[in-house]
This record gives sequence, structure tokens and C-alpha cells, in this order.
Amino acid sequence: MIFNLILILVYQLQEDISAQDDNICGNLNGALICCSGYYLFDDRCIECFGAYGENCSKPCAKNSYGYNCKETCNCTENKVCNKYLGCQQSCSCNTKKKDCGESGILVLVIGLGSVTLSASLVFVGIMFCRWRIHLQRTFKISEDNTSGKI
Repeated sequence: MIFNLILILVYQLQEDISAQDDNICGNLNGALICCSGYYLFDDRCIECFGAYGENCSKPCAKNSYGYNCKETCNCTENKVCNKYLGCQQSCSCNTKKKDCGESGILVLVIGLGSVTLSASLVFVGIMFCRWRIHLQRTFKISEDNTSGKI
């Protein structure tokens, strides 16, 4: 999953570098208007990725992907067409998670979060006990000051 996101970012960066001003179809009150299949980003018209149409408003159809949905998917039975990357492994209830490309990152994040929370609770408990012992030593209660006088 993270690999797919990195790949998408690389594709987008590549497109940002190669974007040219010839995709500008107009100018309205000083604002650029991009041609269909492009969107305005940082005063440049960038080609749609995983979508098409005016301002990339329409997602790719079922069997197309990539820039302006120009690529076509021809996926096998266990794969589905991803609008950004093309054919990807399909995950279902009968498929093992490791076969779907899922990594243990979610388990790692949950595990580290649990360990951090547990350690924090232990730390707070220890600090509370030390504070209580400190108060008991500082304000020793004796028979002499039980009358309420200091």
C-alpha cells in the first residue's frame, strides 16, 4: 500500500516536472484556465492522473487508468484495475492478506501505540506513588498535630 502511494507521488512529480504552459486554454480575470484533462496547480496546468475531464472531475472508468485515463487494464481473474496503477492484486475474504500486498505496518503502528500508552500509564503510576510518599514524609501526621493546630 505504501509502495503504491510512493509510486503515485513519483508519477505526479514526473508530471509536474514535464508540465508545459501549452495546456492553458484561457485566462479569466488574471486566473489561468486549464484545458480539459488538466488541473491548475501552482500556476501551471498539470495533466490529470487517475481522472479526466475539466479539472479532473471524472474518475477513470472501470478498465482504464493513468494520465487522462489513457491506459487500458487487461487484468486476470484475481486482479482489479486501479485507476492510478492499473492491474493490482484483488483482496477478498478468501485471500490471505499477505497475498494482497498488505504489510504489517498497521500491526506495527497499533503495537507501538499500545506499548507507548502502557509505558505512559506505568510512568504516571510511579510518579503518583513517589509524590504520595513525598507528601507523607513532608507532612508527618503525629498525635501532636491531630487537633488541627499547626
